[in-house]
Amino acid sequence: MQILIPGKMKEIIKNAYKSFVGETEYLLGQPFATKSDILVLAMHSTPLSCKVRFENLIEWMLKHYSPISPSQLSEVMEKPELYKQGPYVLFTFDDGLKNNLQTARYLSSKGIHAVYFVVPEFIDATNSEEYYLKNIRPFPDRRVDCTNADVTAMSWEEVNELLKLGHTIGSHTMTHRLHAEMKEKEIRTEIIQCKIFLEEKLGVSIEHFASPNNTLWSTNRFAAEVIQENHKFHHTTVPGIFDASLLKKGAIYRRNIECHWSSGRIKFALGYADLRRWQKLRDALSHLVP
Repeated sequence: MQILIPGKMKEIIKNAYKSFVGETEYLLGQPFATKSDILVLAMHSTPLSCKVRFENLIEWMLKHYSPISPSQLSEVMEKPELYKQGPYVLFTFDDGLKNNLQTARYLSSKGIHAVYFVVPEFIDATNSEEYYLKNIRPFPDRRVDCTNADVTAMSWEEVNELLKLGHTIGSHTMTHRLHAEMKEKEIRTEIIQCKIFLEEKLGVSIEHFASPNNTLWSTNRFAAEVIQENHKFHHTTVPGIFDASLLKKGAIYRRNIECHWSSGRIKFALGYADLRRWQKLRDALSHLVP
């Protein structure tokens, strides 16, 4: 007889499994075995309601990982042999939500510099909440994303504050609607026009690009070539252990975590056990990146 498990119960069981495996793996010290590994973390919303959780997460990361800045990636690309005393961590944040500003201030107070990927049309939208729900995250978790700052964009003044705090601004396409089925002209607009717009608006060089949604859905071979031609680094959605040969092509694995997740779930996403299920995506990425 087949036993049907309700969706809510499945989610509880899945998260319990992830927490158990994550906590166990870190208890055994396995994720710290590769001293040359560089975790590039991809985060999104950082609600004020999760401020303490976020700060506790950063404190825990600093105990176990050595932070590197976005500017150090160039040295890692050229001389990976110098980075053997890790593991290391680089923080990145996608979408440019207003609630990211508090995290930027906190990280800066700790001497940590991150990459914040922004979407110009989201920032310029007359109703940025409506834009967010339509083009970026149609179904935010309202249990944590419950204030206006959790679903609206930073202003350009706030983006400039990020720069003054020492952080790096990256491109996340003009509209967040990039996908592999677009015409080549549309792809070039999403990627190149965003870079030009941000450089003129902010007066800085834009070297970092993050493909939106799922890299293997939003990016085809042509798009990957355009990204590589116009940016030094392509931050993907594919998780993996740091790969110097991939970085030389400008592509970067990232591990997605969110500050409202449980400690065990975060450790599961950062550990090795979770990497097995992403092998096909890594293989596909290796064929996608020129």
